[in-house]
This record gives sequence, C-alpha cells and structure tokens, in this order.
Amino acid sequence: VRGSAANALGLIGDTLAIPALTTALTQDTDSYTRGSAANALGRIGSTLAVPALTTTLTQDTDSVVRGSAATALGRIGDVHTAEVLRTTIGNPEESLLTRRAAVGSLLHMDTGDEAWVTEVADQLNFSPSDRQGRALRGALVNLLARKEITPETKAWLVGVIYRDPDPMNRTTALEGLARAGRADPDLIKFTIAPERPRSDKRPRDTDRGVCGTAAKAVVRAAADHPAYTESLLPSVAHLLAQKDTHKSTINPPLGHLRLLPLPVAERVFTRLVELIGDRRTDNPYLDKALAESQQDLAERKQVRAEVESFASNPEAVLMGFREQRKSRFEVTAPEIDDKCHVALLTAVPVETKALFQVLDERGIATVGVQRDGRYYDVFELSSTGQAPVRVATTQATDQGGPSAAAVTRDLLSAFRPDLVFLIGVCGGFDEHGVALGDVLFAREVFDYGPEKVRPEGGGLRPQVYRTDEQVLRLVNWLHTRGRLDASLGGARLVVKDFASGEKVVAWRESELRAQLVGLSADMGGVETEAHGVMHAVWEAFKAREFVGGAVLKCVSDLGDEEMGMNKEDKQTKAALRAARVALDVAAAFRRSDG
Repeated sequence: VRGSAANALGLIGDTLAIPALTTALTQDTDSYTRGSAANALGRIGSTLAVPALTTTLTQDTDSVVRGSAATALGRIGDVHTAEVLRTTIGNPEESLLTRRAAVGSLLHMDTGDEAWVTEVADQLNFSPSDRQGRALRGALVNLLARKEITPETKAWLVGVIYRDPDPMNRTTALEGLARAGRADPDLIKFTIAPERPRSDKRPRDTDRGVCGTAAKAVVRAAADHPAYTESLLPSVAHLLAQKDTHKSTINPPLGHLRLLPLPVAERVFTRLVELIGDRRTDNPYLDKALAESQQDLAERKQVRAEVESFASNPEAVLMGFREQRKSRFEVTAPEIDDKCHVALLTAVPVETKALFQVLDERGIATVGVQRDGRYYDVFELSSTGQAPVRVATTQATDQGGPSAAAVTRDLLSAFRPDLVFLIGVCGGFDEHGVALGDVLFAREVFDYGPEKVRPEGGGLRPQVYRTDEQVLRLVNWLHTRGRLDASLGGARLVVKDFASGEKVVAWRESELRAQLVGLSADMGGVETEAHGVMHAVWEAFKAREFVGGAVLKCVSDLGDEEMGMNKEDKQTKAALRAARVALDVAAAFRRSDG
C-alpha cells in the first residue's frame, strides 16, 4: 500500500510530496516502497530530490532500488549527477541491472562524448545466454552511438561492426556512425558487398537488419554527400538484387527515400533502378518495393504540382473546390449493401499490412468505403457450396482498449456484423506452454485494468469476457479436420485465455507479469486491445440483436526483455500467420445453419 501511495504521488506530480517521498526512499524497510518512492521522485522531476536519490544509488542494499534511483536521476536530467552515474556504470561490483539503468540515464544528458565507456564495455565478461550482460553491453553501444563521435569512439564502434556477435549491437553502432556522417565507404562495403574476402568467409553481414541499416546509410547521405552515395549505390544495388535478400533489408533504404528532397529522391531511385536492371524480378520483395517507391514518388510529384498550381493561381483552384459538392480528396463510399457477416479488426500497421498481403496472395479484391469519417475495406470470402461471407475490415486509430472499443462500436453501427473478430500479434506466456509462432484463439479475455485498493492490500479484479462459443467450436472443428494446416504452416493452434490491458509486458521478472500469469491456469496470451473490443461487443449484446466477439492472434514475443530483438521480422511473420488462419475461419463462419 505504501508503494502504491508513492506511485500515486508521483503521478500527481506535486513538489510538496518530495519530503514524504524522500523519507520513504531513505528510511522505509520495504524495498518495493523505496523503489516506488524513487520512481515517483523521478516523475516529479525536481532537483530537490537529487541528494536523496544519489545517496540511494550509492548506498541502498537492494539492486532494484538502486536501479530505480538511477532511472529517476535520468528523468530529472541534472548534469551534475553525471559523475555518480559514470561511477555506477564503471563499478564491476554493481549489478548489471543497475549499471544498465545508469547508462540509460546518462544517455539523456547533454554530456558530450563518453569515450571512457569503451573500456567498460570491453571489460564486461558474460556468457551468450546472459541476457542482463547482453543488455548492458547493448546499452553501452547505444550510448556511444548517440553521443558525440570522436576518433576514439568511431574506431571502437567500427570494431563493434566488424567483430561483435550481437546483430543488435552491430546495427546500433552502424546507425550511430551513419547518423553522424562517419560511416566510411570501406565500412559500408565490408557490411554489404566486401571487395576483399571477409575473415568469416561470408559474402556480407549475416543479419538482415545490419545490411538494411548499411544500405539506408548510403541513401541517407544523398542530399549532403552526393558523391559518397553515388560511389556506393552499385554495392547497394548488388545487395538488393540478390535472390535471398529479405524485405527487412530492402525496405530501410527504399523507405528512406521519402525523407529526402524530391529531386534527390528521384535521382537516387532512378540510379538504383538503372543499376539493378532486369534483376529486380529475381527477388519478389524487391520488385514490389520498387513499385511502391515509384508510386510514392509519383504521388509526391503530383502534390508538388498541385501546390505550385495553387501558388500561381489560387483563385482558380478555390473555384474548382466551390464547384464540387465534395473535395476531390474525400473518399466516396460506393453503393453497397451495409450488412456484413464478419468485421475483422486490426490494431497496428504490421497487422493491417499482413492482412492485405494475404488478401493479395489469395486474389481477393477489396472495395474502399468511408462511413462517418472512418475508412473501411469490404470484401467477400467464398466457400464451396455456400453463399460468400461479406467482411468489413479496418484498423483502430491507436493502440489500446479505448480506441479498439470506439472502432468496434463504429463497425457495429456501420455494418451490423454477426461477429467482430480481432486478429494480429500478441505476447505469450511460456509458463503455460506457449511458444513463439503459436496461434492462440481466446477462450476468455481478462481485462486486468480494474483494481481495488484497500488499507489491508488490494490486487487485480479482472473483468472476464467469454468469446463467441460458436466460433470457438468452429475453430476446433476446422483444426481437427486439418483445414487450417496450410495456413498454420506447421505452427500450433491452441485455445488459451488472454490478459488484456493498457500496459505492455516486456520484463520477465515484473510483478505484473506474475500477476497476469496467475489469473488463469490456462493464461496464454497478453495484448492491449481485446478488452476494449469485448466490452463494446458486450454492450451491443445488451442493446440489440446478438453479436459475438472473438480474438485470434499469433505469438511474436514472450513478454520479456527479448521483445525488441528482430521485432519487425517476428511481428511480420506472426501477423501473416494470424491473417491466413483468421481468413480461413471467417470464410467458414455462418451464424445461421446452412
């Protein structure tokens, strides 16, 4: 309770709470309360708390509390605390967690270069399986990559790119040098197209992200250093045209064209297309990405022409607007039947893109529709011997339950579906047998937001929503007959409970994770939108004819510190698998018999 009170004071943010929080920080016997007090002082952000936080960082007996104090000092941002943070980082007797927190705080202070950190990073000794050790070294690499690049730190970061076994560290180091304009041509070539054999005998770096970052560095320099870019574009073209080059390597350089001035972007794109030639069709990812970049450049040119037209003759342009009942930029809804059987809902772009990629793969055409300022796509799913299933789909405006609830209510109003089906990616709890790549269908959704706070202690009081029983039976029926096997691609499909709320779980040892795992003996997934969808469906059930809710998601992380490693790749694969299975289920769904 004392810890919860400290957290509440931090959220209020009143400096009058500093004396009480300082007392709790320095005198309370409970480590959770001391850590909460440190976090609260950091949120308040007053330098009045610096002496107490500094004492805690150097003297508290609990490493987690010391880590909270280090983080709080970073939030306050007083550069006079940089020295105690440096001492903490360089102390080999300090816990890795606390040292990592100190690195994060030092990162946010304007302290110039931190070349001394190279020695600390080189002295770290940890096994490849030590996540805390890897995390600390990664934080140190990130610190050096984001501070002022000196000759010493440049040489060290180049060494990371050449020799560090962790691809995240190589990516971070290369991104830092590129951002500072210090990524030499030889370094880029070593990464993506070495002119001399590498010591590891490989034709380029083994990680897609590292190669993508190197290629992006070449494109990024085009505006300020055109000769540099021109000299390295052949190497980039060679990399992109390889048959085994993945889209996670192709997208960064082509995506960065959007950030360049239009004439520069056109010049770079034209040169790349010229260098790649007819090899673009050897790689399906490349051919599609080049087409998208060409379309993007065409749209930018059109916008530029319209702006120039308006600048030269604004009255003519305005008269054109007045003569139209609607703006030519407004999407007009086609005349279609409003009723849809299924509403498919996604929450983030990676899920939406995956859904439309699968629709393209299956040759399913969609129709864009606007309803009351929200944009949808409508399509039909065919099923042998039965009438097609009409589907409406859209993406929530933001992540989280409130946005998901709002879009669910709009879907129900606009299309009157029999089923609202939330699909995408989620975290998984391996404590209950869940693994990366598993497809989870929700039996029950636990909204873990409600909590009762009492003097004698409180805890989570989740609201539980049962998903649509008919869809649950349909999923089991399809799965046991092998009708989902092709879409699963060898992965498992399991029925599990979901924890849903506004917090992202990314720490295996967190108290919240332990609480969520304990909510149900079959708790398998965790995400941030299902509680909003299911509550909106529950309200609709109270007010009108029956409508059901269902959740199907693929596990892209295990809710731990490795969530960010290869995040884009893991989420893309998981989202594609979830979309394929969800479309199979939707195509077989009928509320009535037949």
